[in-house]
Amino acid sequence: MKGTVWQRCTRCRRKVNGGKARASHKASGCDAKAATWAFKIDLGRDVDGTRRQALRGGFASEADAERELRTMLGKVEGGRYIEPTKRTLGNYLIEDWLTATAPPRVVESTYAKRKLHVNTYVVPRIGSVPLSDVSGARLDHLYAALIREGGRNGRPLSASSVRGVHATLNKAFADARRWRLIERNPCEEADPPRLERVAEDARAALHAWTAGQLSQFLESTRHSRYGTAFYVAATTGMRRSELCGLAWPDVDLDSARLRVAQKLVKGPDGYELRRATKTSAGARTLSIDGATVDVLRDHHKCQLELQPVFGEAYNSDHLVFPREDGSPPSPEGVSMAFRRAVTRSGLPRIRFHDLRHTHATILLQAPVISTRPVRKGGLTRMFAL
Repeated sequence: MKGTVWQRCTRCRRKVNGGKARASHKASGCDAKAATWAFKIDLGRDVDGTRRQALRGGFASEADAERELRTMLGKVEGGRYIEPTKRTLGNYLIEDWLTATAPPRVVESTYAKRKLHVNTYVVPRIGSVPLSDVSGARLDHLYAALIREGGRNGRPLSASSVRGVHATLNKAFADARRWRLIERNPCEEADPPRLERVAEDARAALHAWTAGQLSQFLESTRHSRYGTAFYVAATTGMRRSELCGLAWPDVDLDSARLRVAQKLVKGPDGYELRRATKTSAGARTLSIDGATVDVLRDHHKCQLELQPVFGEAYNSDHLVFPREDGSPPSPEGVSMAFRRAVTRSGLPRIRFHDLRHTHATILLQAPVISTRPVRKGGLTRMFAL
């Protein structure tokens, strides 16, 4: 295996070192004076006999070209050389990586998040860049642009979301390196937003109602379709997916307890009930206060009265907050109903997830406001605060 180093014109790319080369360059009519150094390595022949070569140029000195030539020869001889791919980053991410890592290789929620990152934040901005040319500096520029204007309608994108994009790209480039498409993972050279910035953004985005505001909201929605779901969310801190997947066999009203053991999550064909939780912390038993027990008893009674209307067509998933026919609810529908209810109430706007923050905030404040006990998992004294 051998390599050749030569000096070439920056305009016409002809060889210019050596008497015959300079004369040939001058005879071509090119009058450019600037030149750089380049090298070429013979990589052998393909199976069809085509000669393969690696060419690198743009070196300021002969010594620089010789040094890089020796490095590349070492990689080739050691089997570590990877020929640059002509694929763009967008082609690789969409056609190769997402296809190869689709469910069941990963859970549907992880795949959906990766698709969002790729199609919304990465490909529109740097998707046309060759995969081999992506650098840590280019990724840093991407992250800065996303933080500045990557959100909806040109608003800033949160540091947490940008770190999520970085995590997706890190996995994609790690796989490209493992598949011998690139020599290095550029994410190792990039600087995503620091965790301190993520924490600052989280604190800035945190919204919670006071106990009085929560009481006003729950009173205004007590007779609405999802009023009981809002109530249970506020008094237990359960997530939307957990509420939508809560089933009566996991609720023990006599013991004032409920078990979070099932979630309604996105699947390949829409939402599906998933019994297994992603983390051990997800499956847990919560104590509920007497007021919540009474609300759930009334809710169950009304639900049982409605079932005969549908007869055999009633879904038998035994969900606590189903549609009228017993089928799983629409999580987006629950959030939409919550937003409309907040607007009608005239209270400060918060997200459905912020009921969880409100729950935690009131529990933290309760011991300071009163010495009377607050039962774990419930807000018995919430309306008195």
